[in-house]
Amino acid sequence: MGYLQGLHGEDITEKVLSFENVETIIHGTLPRSARKHRAWLSNSRRPEHALKDAWLDAGWKTRNVNMEEETVEFFHVLTAEVRAFGIVVEELPESLI
Repeated sequence: MGYLQGLHGEDITEKVLSFENVETIIHGTLPRSARKHRAWLSNSRRPEHALKDAWLDAGWKTRNVNMEEETVEFFHVLTAEVRAFGIVVEELPESLI
């Protein structure tokens, strides 16, 4: 999802989006199953869920999926790992972003 890649360039490492926001970004609608099954927005790769590959390939994962409020939090994986280990990085090589 190019939108998420752009956020990382703005030093945004976490972003909560409504399902409606996601639909605006992808210029389409999420399948009904995405609103019924939390697993649809999980981080597991499945051929029938190509949208997941887009955010995973861009270095983002999901957490805190709220089915009642229809929101999902995306977080940038590398940035979260760097922070978790207390590593200070001045600038990440483009190949790692």
